[in-house]
Amino acid sequence: MKVLSLLQPWASLIAIGAKKIETRSWPAPAPLIGQRIAIHASKGFPIKNRQFMLKEPCRTDLVIGGYTLADIPLGAVIATARLVKVIKMTEGNIAQVDELELEYGYYEPGRSMWMLEDVDQFEHPITAKGALGLWEWEMPEILPRNCFKFPTLKRLSMSCLARISNNHLSEPHAPDRPGRTRISMRRP
Repeated sequence: MKVLSLLQPWASLIAIGAKKIETRSWPAPAPLIGQRIAIHASKGFPIKNRQFMLKEPCRTDLVIGGYTLADIPLGAVIATARLVKVIKMTEGNIAQVDELELEYGYYEPGRSMWMLEDVDQFEHPITAKGALGLWEWEMPEILPRNCFKFPTLKRLSMSCLARISNNHLSEPHAPDRPGRTRISMRRP
């Protein structure tokens, strides 16, 4: 399976479904379109990325997705997604991109938008050494029980967001936190 390494928090934003377009300076190879790719969270986590993670709307999306600054995965494959199409950016199609997606990507004419769907987030990240560009990875034959995490992030109402306390970013990840639903599923 081909893997795309991303810095955090963008890898986790894809994994939780908050980011559906990955922006790249190069287009994906044509044979990869329609195929599943793995999403790898790079080991590096620069301070500017940590600062971005603490700003809105990224902070809220990650808290809802179950992540804190203390436990965001690094150096691991965290999800798979289907690459449905690649679009070369123009002024016209950039103007049609959702405001939140614009916040989570680097949009400039001539760059490429990788459109992702059907994201399956791993419950337990799988440690892997990343690489620049696309690289090959063999998904383990037997994935751990409860490997996939469901559901991915959906836009929530403001009343629901208002109930999220500000202290979640400093708390360690609590998988059994009340209100969280885990669904067991075997790999297809």
